[in-house]
Amino acid sequence: MERARARERRRLGLSYADAPPRRPVARRIERIRIAAPRRLSLDTPDYKATMGFLAKVRACVLDQDRRVCLDLRQCQRISPEMAPFLAAEFARLRYLKGAEAITGLSPEDEHARWTLHAMGFFEVLGLLDPRSLEEGDDTEVIYRIVSGTALDGAITKELTDAMGEAMGLPEEAMEPVQKALNEALENISEHAYFDTDRLYFPAEANRWWICGVTLADTKSAYVLACDLGMTIPATIPETAKRRGPLNVAALANFLKDGGGTQEEKLLAAAFEEGVTRRPDGKGGRGLGKMAQLMGGFEKASLTVWSGEAAATMSKASPKVQTERLPLCFPGTYILWHLQQGTTE
Repeated sequence: MERARARERRRLGLSYADAPPRRPVARRIERIRIAAPRRLSLDTPDYKATMGFLAKVRACVLDQDRRVCLDLRQCQRISPEMAPFLAAEFARLRYLKGAEAITGLSPEDEHARWTLHAMGFFEVLGLLDPRSLEEGDDTEVIYRIVSGTALDGAITKELTDAMGEAMGLPEEAMEPVQKALNEALENISEHAYFDTDRLYFPAEANRWWICGVTLADTKSAYVLACDLGMTIPATIPETAKRRGPLNVAALANFLKDGGGTQEEKLLAAAFEEGVTRRPDGKGGRGLGKMAQLMGGFEKASLTVWSGEAAATMSKASPKVQTERLPLCFPGTYILWHLQQGTTE
C-alpha cells in the first residue's frame, strides 16, 4: 500500500501530510582540478614546472583543506622516476586528509599512461584507471613500487635478486648491493623523520617508497628510493653530532672547503665516510656504499635530490657534483643506476 501511495505522490508531485520526511540532499563538495604541465620530470629543464605543480596541489589539500583532482590528461611525458614520487605525494595527502582528498585523470598520451601502469603507480595506490579499462588496456605492471615504515630485508632481497638476474651478477656481488639498500632505508627511519616539526610539509613518519627497474637487454638496473622526511642537508649536522666528536670535526673541516651554497655542501657531506660513519663502523653509510659500489660496474651513476640541492656522480666522474635547485625538493630522492655491460 505504502509503495503504491509513494508512486502516486511521485506521479502527481503532491505532498501528503503523512508522507515520510525527505532526506536532505548531500552537499556536493567542489573538487579543484589542477592541470599538470605537459612534461613531468626531475630533469633540469622540467624540474621547476614539475615541483611548482606539486606545490600547488599540496597547498590546496594541506593548507586550504580542498579536494583536488590531478589532471594528467595533457601530459605528453612522465619520466619513470616520477611514478614513485607521485605515488608518495598521493599517499601523503590521503594519509593526512583521507582517501577522498585527491584523485586524478590519466594521461591521454599512450606512452605517458603506460609509464604509470608499468611502474606500478595505480597498483600501489589501489586505483583503477577508467580510461584503460574502457579501452581494454591490459598493460601489466613491470616495475613494482613498494612502500613501508621500517627496514624490510625481504623487499631489498627481492629487489637485489631482480637486479642480479638482469645483470648476470654472481651471488657474492649481490650481497653488498643489498647491504647498501638496507642502510639507505635504515637511514630514512633513523634520520629523515626524527623531528617531524621540521618537515617542509606534514607526512607519515618513517614512510619510504622504493622501486627497481631492471633491463636485461642492457644488463642494467635502476633503484629509485624516496622519502618525504627531513632533507639530507637538514639532518647531516644532527647525524654528525650523534656519531660523535670526530664526525662533528670532520663535517666542520669539510664545510670549510669548496664552493656552492651551504645546502650543496651539506648534501655532499653525506657521501663522506668520516662524517656519516658510526663509531662501531657499522651502518650509516647508505649513500657512501652506493657510491663505492659503482666502481665494480662497467657503468654506474648516482643522483640525489634533497632540499635545495642536488648531487650527481658517476663511475666516469666519481667526484660529487652539486647544484642548487630552483625549487625545494621537500624530502629526498635517490636514483641509482648500475650497468654490468651490454648483451651481444
